Amino acid sequence: MDPTEQKQNNTNEEEHSDNSAPINTGHLEQNDPIITKDQLEYEKKYKLSFRRKVNRTEKIQIFLTLFNLLTLIVFIIVSSFQISHSIKALDYADSTNVHTRESIIISKTSSEKSDSLSKESLILTGESLDISNKSLGITRQSIENAEKNAKIDLRPYIVVNSDSVMYPFSKVNKNLSMIFSVTNAGKTPAFNFFHTNVLTVIDSVNQSDIDGLIKQSTRHHNAGFALGSNLTNKKEGIYGIFSLQDSINVYNGKNKLIFFGVISYSDIFKERHLTWYCLEYDIKRERWVYNERYNGME
Repeated sequence: MDPTEQKQNNTNEEEHSDNSAPINTGHLEQNDPIITKDQLEYEKKYKLSFRRKVNRTEKIQIFLTLFNLLTLIVFIIVSSFQISHSIKALDYADSTNVHTRESIIISKTSSEKSDSLSKESLILTGESLDISNKSLGITRQSIENAEKNAKIDLRPYIVVNSDSVMYPFSKVNKNLSMIFSVTNAGKTPAFNFFHTNVLTVIDSVNQSDIDGLIKQSTRHHNAGFALGSNLTNKKEGIYGIFSLQDSINVYNGKNKLIFFGVISYSDIFKERHLTWYCLEYDIKRERWVYNERYNGME
């Protein structure tokens, strides 16, 4: 064997014998355990491993603590930015609300002014409408008056006159009659001209006598002839036999010789008109005179 190898083997044996040999701690009692060198080495390694684990755990805790602290700082910074942004947003919202309030106040004021102006305009418009209505009423009334005046001016007017100068007492026991004329004194023709009359000896004429002839004429409103403007139509009123007693009664004033009648006709506006008349014979003046009470037209 090589001397060197011999020496190495001897050294390993010594070390092995040293490791397995018990360690004298100085005081050994009967019941104290004997701690070997291997046990001490294992304990050292265990403590070292434990210490390393503890150190690793502490580093991890420190790292986590630092990370949490950094996260908190970042959160605080971000929150500060957010709070600042929120404050700015609130300030902007407040300013916007102020402007909005001012705009609402201005709009309300403008609306109130507009309402006031609208009410005034409505009042003025109502007054204008009232004035316009009054003007229209006056205009309408003027037109109606103008139409009435035109109709009055253009309508026919019928006038009855006695043409005979008679002395009835010369007609005793003879037919008594009289000649009279009917004249259209208007500016336009009279259409559907119908005439009814009575020559009689009575004490007086009543309104009922005239009304009876009016009713009779209205039943013939579509009959008759046309009488032009400023034209005259001659008619004869017939009484019949004028007896001696009739002449005595007329002469004594007990009765009157009366001629009355009604004429109905239409104008160019197709409106119906009436003319009624009444004449009494005045024996003193020997002529016919109008009884004003029963002469008229419509």
